[in-house]
Parts: sequence; structure tokens; C-alpha cells
Amino acid sequence: MSESRRPSLPPLEWDALLRLGYLPEVLPPGFTTEAFADFVQGRGKRMYVGQTGPDWRTRSAAYNATKRGNQRRTFGFPHPESFHDISLFIANNWSQITQRINTSTYTRSGPVPDYTGARAISITPHQKLAIMLYDDMSPYRYVVKTDVSRFYPSVYTHSIPWSMHGRDAAKADNRPNSPTVTFNKLDALMRQSQDGQSVGLPVGPDTSRIIAEIVAAAVDETFHQRYAAKPVCLIRHVDDVWIGASSMTEAEEYLYAYRECLREFELDINELKTSIDESAIAFEPTWPLSLKRLIRNEFRNLNREDKTRILSEVFRLAHEQRDDGIVKYAIRRFDRERLWRWHWPVLESFLIRSLTSFPHTIDFVARVVAWSVRSGRTIQKEKWEQVILASLERNTNLGNDSEVCWLLWLMKEIRIVAPPSIIYTLIARCGVFPIVMFLHLNPLPVRRRRLVRDELVNRIGPTPFRGAQWLLAHEALVAGWIPAADLDRAPMSPFMKELSSARISFYDREVLPLFMKEDEDDETKEFAIEDMAGRYEDDEDDDMLPRRHPLEDEDF
Repeated sequence: MSESRRPSLPPLEWDALLRLGYLPEVLPPGFTTEAFADFVQGRGKRMYVGQTGPDWRTRSAAYNATKRGNQRRTFGFPHPESFHDISLFIANNWSQITQRINTSTYTRSGPVPDYTGARAISITPHQKLAIMLYDDMSPYRYVVKTDVSRFYPSVYTHSIPWSMHGRDAAKADNRPNSPTVTFNKLDALMRQSQDGQSVGLPVGPDTSRIIAEIVAAAVDETFHQRYAAKPVCLIRHVDDVWIGASSMTEAEEYLYAYRECLREFELDINELKTSIDESAIAFEPTWPLSLKRLIRNEFRNLNREDKTRILSEVFRLAHEQRDDGIVKYAIRRFDRERLWRWHWPVLESFLIRSLTSFPHTIDFVARVVAWSVRSGRTIQKEKWEQVILASLERNTNLGNDSEVCWLLWLMKEIRIVAPPSIIYTLIARCGVFPIVMFLHLNPLPVRRRRLVRDELVNRIGPTPFRGAQWLLAHEALVAGWIPAADLDRAPMSPFMKELSSARISFYDREVLPLFMKEDEDDETKEFAIEDMAGRYEDDEDDDMLPRRHPLEDEDF
């Protein structure tokens, strides 16, 4: 490993990973790990708790969410026992990790401990990245653009010790408790957390971001060593890569070399997202800047008819580009310009249509409507109830976790009652997050109906506290939805027994949205949508940024 080229990062606190870096951040308010973090710290034991062997392997609870372009992606919420140990290992070995990451002169996504925001770590936000790209690539005629194909799901866990100790050393000593190849332990913990599988990282926890950056930094260093005598302008942000080149031949050479470096770590480029462009056009499109100016400079001064035309143009552009991120971006811009208060009648109709036609916007729509109601604004409740219930039925039937969760949260905020019978469809078709959320908000169906309890027990399956249904089983036990005897199908680890005995829940219906929290300043409460710059959601499919436009500084 070469000498670090940047200052070391500040310490990473284990408590921050437990409290802020565990849950996927795309969940609605209510899901929380605060009680879990308090429980772990209250134990006062900085020791590993996971059991070893095939019988004690765990799995993550899955959460499927909308993705820009009418696609979906799956997030993972690791088992508490596994996350306890993985996060402890990372916190204990943070100094070594930062040394590894700092060997890369190419990365712009090195994780930095940051306890001022909603996550345990932060990375370079996209608005700063865009400026870096614009400046650093300016001397080059061509820009290679690529990314790593299915980066997180493709990370080979054995490549973790390869990245830290070298491939030869890791292969020569693969003992999990090796005193020299210490990151074999992290490899083993990751495999134990995903039912023994050696491929993939769960998308969502900050620990995955850190591990992915370890591997990516090793790829960077491998590429750098190939061109030690000929410096190359390469910028990497998580799994997105740009390389400056003076000629097409040089660009093709760099692309080939980077692909070969990835393959040394069992990764590959995404051919569909790979191109070589002239730098003058490498950062298109221009629509975000045009839309931003239109909303900021013109919208507030137009009459109702012309405002409606602008909003219709947003929908038309989204249909034309097949990109629902355009509508999400527009909602964000209206929030940034504080336009809800003075233009609510026309914008409320815009939000209703966004919810019905563009499901990727549902989290932003829910935040804005909840903020408006909590701010004392009158909404068209009958119309909202009509579209919400119709959307809830449709998305429950489709098993769309994120849409169902955000709709349930919005219903709680504006006091719309969910039909009790929907619980059966939830159990049959949705993931554990919507089921847990519904039952916490509507506990009567499961307490009054034996059939609901039977369906839940069947859904949980034979390994209630270790398999993919662990969150549902744990919450059912803690909340008393199901008798403990009905879940006594497989041994429960000592740690999970402690957790359930302490009645630690991962859901609290009283958790406030960010704009309502007492410790937030008045300016934050002026916005319905919290600042997401540089957060986890921003990068995997460019959800929060127009396609790398250098002059645009907002997310969507």
C-alpha cells in the first residue's frame, strides 16, 4: 500500500453508525434505530455478539423502492446482530480504512464522519462534484464516462481483504481471525450477514458505503500504478468514473485499462452507461438549468393560466424524456423557492397529479403535503383521500414497498384511515416494512382477528429471528401482535433475546419529520424537503442530480 496522500479523517464513532448509519434513508419518518443504539451503548460491551456457523447465519430485511426511470431497486436492513458486529469492526479499524481510502488520488467520495446531518458519514455533494468535473476535465478534448455495473450487489466479499492486504497475502491466509490479514474478519462478518453468500453488499447502511469505497480505492490504486509515469486525470464518485483524454486513441486505452483493473476485483463496467464524448458536450443536458430559471424567476409573477402551462410543460418533458426525476426536480425547486405558501391552489393540483402519475415523486409529495398541513394550510382532503386510497390499493397489489410506506405515513399525517382489510394483501404481497408500519399504526386487526395472526406466522416462516422476515418477527414479539409460543420455531441468539426482552422497537409512530423537530433552526422549518446533498440516496442511479450538468447545483 502506498503512502497516504491526504490528511487522515476524524474518528468514526461506533454510536453514530448504530444511530445514524443503519437504516436506509429512503424510509419515511417512524423507522428508527435510536432505541437500538441506546440499548447497545447501555450494555457497555464493546465485543462481538454474532454466533458462528451455518445455523446462525442471518439475512437482511428487504425494502424495494422506486428508482428514476420507472425502475426499482432493493435496499437492505441488516440483522441487528450482524450490523452490531460489522459496524463495531469498522469503527475499531477506522484508522486503517482511512489509510486505504487515502491512497486514492482519484476518489471524490471518501466517507467523512459527519454528525451534524442525518447520516453517520457524508461524501462530496454533487454540486461540488459538478464543479470539479467542469474544471478538471477542461484541458481534455475527450471524456470517458463509465460506471461500475451493479456495484454494491456485485462486490465480492473476499475482495475486502484483497483491497486491504493484497490479493496474494489474503489468499495465503484466509483465516477469519488471522492476526495479520485482519480484514478477513470483515469478509467473514459480511458473509455471515447474508446467509453465507460472498457476493454483494446491502444497499442502505453507511457500512456498505465504507466497504465499497475500500474496494473502489484499491481499484483506483491499481489503475494509478499502471500510469505511474504518466499522470491521468481520473475522477471517481462512488461508482461513477470520468477520465480525461487528449485523443480518441488515448480515451479508448484508458477505458480498456480501467475495465481490466475492475476485473482484478471481480467487477466490471456498465457498458450501457459507458461513452466517450467530446468534453464540450460531456455534461449535457441543459433542461435542469432552464427549469430552475423558469421556476425561480418567472413562476411567481405569472397568472393562473400561465402557471398551469408551466406545470403541464414539466409533465410533458417528463413523458418525453421518460424521466420522472424531472417532476421530482420541479417539486424540489418549488420547495427551495418557498412557493407553496403563496401559490398553493395551483401547486396542490400539481402534487396530486404527480402522485397519481409519477410514483418516484411520492416521498417528496408526502413531505410537502404533511408540511403544509402541519403549517396550518387547508388541503382538499376529500380529493387527497380519493387518490391516496386508490394509489394505496394499486401499490399494495403490486407489492411496491416504498409507495405503500410513504402513503401510510401521509395518511397518518393528514388523518385518513386505512381500510383494515388491506392487511391481508400487505402480508401476501409486500415486504416487511409496509406490514410493520401498518400494524404499528393500525394494531386492532391483528389483535382482534386470529386469521391475521395466522397469516403473519405463516409469512414469518421457519427462521423467524434470523431470516429475511426478522424485522416482522421481532416487532410482532415486542408489540405483542403474536404470542411468543407461535414464534418458537428456531433457537434465538442471546443477543436477540436481550433485544426483545428490553422491548426495543425499530418503529416509533411519534418520530417527527425533520422540519418539525425542535432542534432544527427556523430556516430548516421553511422547507418541506430536507437537504439531501451528498447523502446516500444521491448516487446509485443519479436520483438526486440531473445527469451531471456542471452548472446545476440542486438535487431531484
